[in-house]
Amino acid sequence: MGSTSSPSRQAHRLFDHYLALEGKHITRAVAEQIMLEKLTRSLTEDIAPQLPAGVRFNDDDAIQAFERVWEELIVGIKGDAWKLTDKAIEELRAKKYPGLLSR
Repeated sequence: MGSTSSPSRQAHRLFDHYLALEGKHITRAVAEQIMLEKLTRSLTEDIAPQLPAGVRFNDDDAIQAFERVWEELIVGIKGDAWKLTDKAIEELRAKKYPGLLSR
């Protein structure tokens, strides 16, 4: 019989497996900090050169991807949230991304 786990749960298992293979551990707080700090820099400059010709990836695409990763992976990592998450999100909303994680 096939797996009945959600894609989000499967993503968590793959993420945990990858970290184990690398001999690394990451807490939710560290993952949140890394993700939110990424939003203070360009979201696309490190991705664009890797895309095939004709494929576009803009800031709107990046924000959608960011929110999906946040909602489906980051918040499910065991441990406490980063102590500055709420403050960082509010600052990012005020400066650059007004609808960030507001669903």
